[in-house]
Amino acid sequence: MNYCLNHFGNGEISITKKGNLKIGKIGMQRKGGDNGRKSAQMLQFKLYPADLFENE
Repeated sequence: MNYCLNHFGNGEISITKKGNLKIGKIGMQRKGGDNGRKSAQMLQFKLYPADLFENE
């Protein structure tokens, strides 16, 4: 678990051109869509588990 947290959490904090937040290798964005329903204001967190195996 520590390996995963260190892998995904270590890195720069930045804002992409589209306004998404990147914390290390974790992306965060507003969900959007849903025809204006309240669920469109939720956040999505994106990470790619396959990245864990590329570093071994």
